[in-house]
Amino acid sequence: EEEETVKKEAETLLAPKKSKAST
Repeated sequence: EEEETVKKEAETLLAPKKSKAST
């Protein structure tokens, strides 16, 4: 399940980036 962890990490790292861009 390493792929899932990477996906989750990517989402967590992209979440704040997207939020910042939205602001």
